[in-house]
Amino acid sequence: MLKISNVEPGLAPPEVSTVDARWDAQAGAAVLQGRLLDLGKADRVEVGFQYRENKGGTDLSERTGPWTDLPASPQSAPGQFQYSLTGLASNRTYEYRARVRHPLITIYGEEKSFRTVR
Repeated sequence: MLKISNVEPGLAPPEVSTVDARWDAQAGAAVLQGRLLDLGKADRVEVGFQYRENKGGTDLSERTGPWTDLPASPQSAPGQFQYSLTGLASNRTYEYRARVRHPLITIYGEEKSFRTVR
């Protein structure tokens, strides 16, 4: 029988949440919002988003394309972050998710969607 004691996890992962998106008609931009909940014992992480168009096909493999990474920014404390995404086609549905890059791992938030309006 083997007994292991005084063990600590090798990695405390960061935590991120995909919060909301709102359409800014005046700017023609989707404002994506996220929240960094925990840095995972790192001094600094990079936060950002990924997005893709939801094509609305009947087959799940046809509905979406690959994720596009948006620019990330450094964050050294938990809190809100956002990105204004421009250049989107009108009257389309897009999916997005928050992302946090820790020195050892990348974690993604829940996938959500928004629709562009013009």
